[in-house]
This record gives sequence, C-alpha cells and structure tokens, in this order.
Amino acid sequence: VQKKKKKEDALQRVRRFCDEHQLAQHTGATGCGLYDEPSDALLFLRELAKEYVPLQEAQAYWTYAPQSPQAPATAVDKKIDRVLLMTYLKKKFGFRRYLEIGCRSNTTFSRVPFVDKVGVDAVSGGTVRATSDQFFAENQRFFDLVFIDGLHEVSQVLRDLQNAVDCLATRDSLVLLHDAKPLCEKDAQFPSSSQKSGCWNGTVWKAVAYLRATRFDLDVVTVDVDWGIAVVRLRHNSDPIDLSDTLSWPLYQKHWRRYLRPVSVDEFDAWLDASLEDDGGDLDDDGRGHPLLPFLECETRRRLGPPPADLLCGALHHRAVDALLPPGAPAPYVHYGLHPVGGPPRFP
Repeated sequence: VQKKKKKEDALQRVRRFCDEHQLAQHTGATGCGLYDEPSDALLFLRELAKEYVPLQEAQAYWTYAPQSPQAPATAVDKKIDRVLLMTYLKKKFGFRRYLEIGCRSNTTFSRVPFVDKVGVDAVSGGTVRATSDQFFAENQRFFDLVFIDGLHEVSQVLRDLQNAVDCLATRDSLVLLHDAKPLCEKDAQFPSSSQKSGCWNGTVWKAVAYLRATRFDLDVVTVDVDWGIAVVRLRHNSDPIDLSDTLSWPLYQKHWRRYLRPVSVDEFDAWLDASLEDDGGDLDDDGRGHPLLPFLECETRRRLGPPPADLLCGALHHRAVDALLPPGAPAPYVHYGLHPVGGPPRFP
C-alpha cells in the first residue's frame, strides 16, 4: 500500500508540473511551478527524482546482472527514465511540439508532458497508424523533440534519424534514440533473439557509432540511463571517432565508451549548455527557409571549401542541397554526411 501511494504521489507531481507548464505555454507566463528559470531545469530534475518511480523497464537496467559494460551511476541517474529525461528537456528548452516513433502500448507516449504530440506506430498506440517511412513521406510539420523507439535495426534507425532531423523546428531541437546501450550480446542482435535476457536493444548502438564517426554536422552523446538514450543535436561533431573495423560485439565490449560517448545526467546538462556560434530560430510554416541552413553551409565550407559535385552532401531539404552545391552541379543523394560516392561504412 505504501509503495502504491508513493508511486501515485510521484505521478501526481509530474502531472502537476505538466499542467503548470502547459498553462505557462498558452498564457505566456514565465513561471513553471517549482522553479522559474530554465537554468534551474537540472535542480528541478533532481527535486522531482527524489520521489519519482521510474518505469519498470528503466529500473531493470540497473539490476541486470550478466557480465556487461556498466558505468558507475549517481543516485539521481538511477531514478531517471526516458519520461523524466524528456520532462527535464521540456523544462530546459520550453519544448512544445513532440513526435514519437514507435509507441507500442503507449508506455512513453501517454506519460510525456506535451499537449501537442504525435505518435507513430504501424500496429498500436500513438495517434498515427503508419510506418515511420510512410509518416515522414507525408509529414509537413516541424517538432521540438523527437523520440525514436521504432524498429531497432541500424539502417532503419539511421533513416528515421535523418527524417527526424529534417523536421526539427529550431537549433535547440533534439532527437533521442532509445535502447542505444545493450548489456548482453543476445540483446544486441537484429532480429530479436528468442534467447534475449533483458531489454532488446537491437543494433541501435551501431547507428550511434556510425553517427559519431561520419556526421560532422551532428553532435551525439548517450545518457547512461534506461538502456541508453542517445541524444542528437544539430551542431558540429565535438568528438568524432574513427571506425576502421567492422562493428561487432567483441569490439563493442572493448570500445563501447568510444562508440556511445556515455554521460551522466550532470554531464549531459553541461553538454547541452555548451555554447553555439550561431543562434537558430523557428522555421516558417510555409517552409521558405530553415534557420539551420546558414550553420550547415558555414560548416560545410569550413570543412571542405565549396562542396565538389561528387560528394554526398545533402541537407535538411532539397532547397538546402541546391544552396550548398556549385552552380550547375548534379543533385546528389540527399544524405548530409561526408561520404564519397562509394557510400558509408559497411555494417554486418
């Protein structure tokens, strides 16, 4: 009875924050309940975590017992799950528009503190019944926060990630990839093994390693909670890695810190606060220009000079591709990376 009451009290605190914050959005008020300034988001998170009961799946991450790569964690880290992390991000940046790919039973979608939210799943949950590819092909909206928890296969994760980047609303907007840190080889396979021991992570971790090695325009860290939540931000890659070998489980066990760049909650907050050279703004609803284009163009020319025609160097939209290529150059395949025509590294 006491455990049930504690859980209900914690959920009530989250609901109260959601109600207050949604009211602040609609009325233009600055107060958000427990703290008034966005800079206090981390303090707010610590306060909320004291009585918060994480999702059962997130709790299992810390009790999972096979030989596995595990980083030391603080008491706060062990109380954080994806819902609380996104609540913190909403508080810190004032996010309003939320997109979730892969909703299943609405475990996450029903709890995240957003009024304006879209959930996409081909089978159940959410608000849109479609595959992620079908949804993005028709989507005309932009979002502040995108949570990807769909098919855990490296190529699909990368496709979902690129599509999500294409519909981000501002320079502060973020994409989150769930299940980025497997703790057991059986859980790090695609398709899912019938012998899996914990949470099925699939090959999301390979997608994270690929992004860290090849995308100079994206900065990535993995918050070391809830089976690994990789966070992708639109700014220069501050810690690129080399992937000279084909990714495999033995290499993951040896180099998982380099592949994933794991951070604690405090380290994550500091990473978010890192200064940017340029400020971004909202994208016009009619799509006539994107705030990220000057940044992307500047980064491209800083790294490469004028982009050669034989480089795969797409951008957020076809309009941006045209802006980045020399006059008369053939339109390349739209993928904002630095790969020669031969393509990106191979994955098993």
